Amino acid sequence: MAALRIGILGAGAIAMDHAKCMTHNPGVGKILVHDVDAARATRLAQEYKGEVVPSEAALIAGCDLLWICSPPAYHRATIEACAAAGKAMFCEKPLALTEADLAAIERALAKSGVPFLMGQSCRWLHPFQTLVNRARSGAVGDIVEVFSTRLGYFDPARHPAWRLTDEASGGVIVELGAHELDFLRSVAGNFASVHGVGSSKNLAPGRYQDNVAATGWMASGAAFALAVSACEPRYLWQRGVRGTTGTLFIDDMRFTQLELWRPGKAEPELIPCENWRHEPTGENMAFRNQLAGAVATMATGAPFAVSLADGAAAVRAGLAIRQSITTGQIVKLA
Repeated sequence: MAALRIGILGAGAIAMDHAKCMTHNPGVGKILVHDVDAARATRLAQEYKGEVVPSEAALIAGCDLLWICSPPAYHRATIEACAAAGKAMFCEKPLALTEADLAAIERALAKSGVPFLMGQSCRWLHPFQTLVNRARSGAVGDIVEVFSTRLGYFDPARHPAWRLTDEASGGVIVELGAHELDFLRSVAGNFASVHGVGSSKNLAPGRYQDNVAATGWMASGAAFALAVSACEPRYLWQRGVRGTTGTLFIDDMRFTQLELWRPGKAEPELIPCENWRHEPTGENMAFRNQLAGAVATMATGAPFAVSLADGAAAVRAGLAIRQSITTGQIVKLA
């Protein structure tokens, strides 16, 4: 097929990462850009040899594939418009912020039948894939627990204002936590029940839930444990799977090796993994591989690795955790 015309909606930091990869992928022929901030759109277009278009409607009309990088509160309206126009689309996570918007998106896409590609960049990282594949193939026996800890700091001076409000972002568990919820589900299947605690005392007190811990059960019978924070000055990102015969573990500070621990062994088996960065071009491998998957899907019609159902499941789990934090009760999902 001819090289794709990709329309990028939203020209913030994440869009820059995507655009960088587009300039290195031979399947992308032209980059079109629209943002409500014209100056921001111009910066992206100039840096990556794109073309600014004056409206979202013009962007949809002029592209083969719409690449949605706008804040999540706006996703529903854009997806409905794109579906009505019969255009394929990729959407950054989180898919939406409310059950009503999720249901409307599902209806619009079911009615139109257009290709929908869900953004979950961590799925495309080699360490993530290696951990998930090994766990699901029985490398640690039956899965007993899957766990994730992702801590960091969203500096209000650097992050966009929408990201630091529950109304616009869904709080840290829906927005950033979408990655970790998708990881847990990739390993152990759908969520069965969740219980969460959270606080809103640091970055935007009373307006942004920036610290969350949750536990619960997966439908497979495995337990999960999750901690996500945007107000922790100490960076920490670890994931793992505990089974009946061992534990798989990865730490972002030692990103190129997956650890396989066995009972009675003083040292783990180290499984080499690819780095997160493509050294020749400086591209983030997650975005590079994700784009390659999108180009392949558009060329062949083969299913994209991350589906609408995957994106919706991550949001619904995040919303259930928020509900549990509010009510103090366990929330059942299945």
